[in-house]
Amino acid sequence: MRVPTRNKARLEILNYILNFSTAKYYGEKKEGYENVVANVDTAFRGHDEIPPNGTLCLLSSAGFSKFYLSWLRGYKEEGYGGSWLLESIEDGSLCWWTNVKLYFYPKQNSDQHPHWQWNDDQWALWERWKRAGKRRDAYITLPAMPIFTEDGGVVLSTRTRFSISNERSEKKFVNWKKVKFKEMLEFYDEAVANSKSKIA
Repeated sequence: MRVPTRNKARLEILNYILNFSTAKYYGEKKEGYENVVANVDTAFRGHDEIPPNGTLCLLSSAGFSKFYLSWLRGYKEEGYGGSWLLESIEDGSLCWWTNVKLYFYPKQNSDQHPHWQWNDDQWALWERWKRAGKRRDAYITLPAMPIFTEDGGVVLSTRTRFSISNERSEKKFVNWKKVKFKEMLEFYDEAVANSKSKIA
């Protein structure tokens, strides 16, 4: 069975974290700057309570591995400091870790980037959905980012450029792996017709 890669999501995460979550050194006593500057709102931090599952975490005090950045998927009160079930951002592998240090990314921030947890096949669906809009010369009605559901489905929707209307057309497909390009075009055409009727 083929395991979907996660290259696109990994690059998105690393690009964002390296730009907004790492400390910056500006040199000694440079006027107007602290020596070390980090964005507090997007910095990894320790924890007083067990963070919720789905929290992005930075693995520390451990050997080199593909779990350097992972999603927290479980916790058990055992061993020194508990056992943590981590899902690697590299390929979705799961592994229990004990006797390690973890730093956690504020979940309210990562929740704004659900695509960070997509695999490359899901990214490909998003690219096809955007391509469906381009096939129809989309300008006012645009494909919106899909929402993948826990039951294996996907919700496709449209948005209106310039916020001419805040209403969206949306449609759920039962199996995101089986959505055909033709079905995307048909839904897009329906969304455009629906949008025109509401704006008129």
